[in-house]
Formats: sequence, structure tokens, C-alpha cells
Amino acid sequence: SVICADLSGAEEARELEVLRASDAVFLVGSADWASLELTREKAEWLRSADLGERCGLLLWHASDGATAEQAEEYTGLPVCSLVDREEHLERLARWLAAQHAKVEASERVEEHEYALAS
Repeated sequence: SVICADLSGAEEARELEVLRASDAVFLVGSADWASLELTREKAEWLRSADLGERCGLLLWHASDGATAEQAEEYTGLPVCSLVDREEHLERLARWLAAQHAKVEASERVEEHEYALAS
């Protein structure tokens, strides 16, 4: 299943528990430089917790902000999406959930076929 968790302000132990149980972690923020500084600090913390390989960025476009390439270079994380409006981020979340549901359904079919073949 896909779970979206806003961990802003969560205590560190609880945050780590949720993040370690995740297959992917998306840092969501603006492409403005002040926001990217905070994102870079969070990315460093995630790498120190051995979670960096699971991470990607979902960024809102900022008129005077970084490009996707600059954001990747600055934070060390890949930009998975650069959106102009919140509705685009919501659309991406729905798409991710739908793709995950397809994978789960496919895995259930494979398990069923294996059970029949055994």
C-alpha cells in the first residue's frame, strides 16, 4: 500500500521508524534556495541514517528558484517531479497509488498461479 506521512515536527525516533519501513521517501518542498537549504540538511540526515538511496525530491516550481538539475546537484537527491501547482502533486500521488495497486494485483496473481502449480 502507499502511505503518505507528513513527518514535519515528528520526534526523531518516530520519524526513523516510519522512514525505515518505507520503500521510498519523497522530500516535498519549494525549489527556492532557502527551502533547498533545509532539504539538503534533511537529505544529509537521511543519508546518515542509511536511507539516502530511498529518497527523491518532489518540488514546487519557484520563479527565482533552482532548476531541477541545480536542485539535484545542491541536495544530492534526484528530482522525481517539478510541479507548478498543488493539484499536479495530488495527481502524481494518485498515479503512484494506482501503479502500486497494479503491482500488488500482479503479485497476487503470480502467488495464485504458483499455488495452483504446486
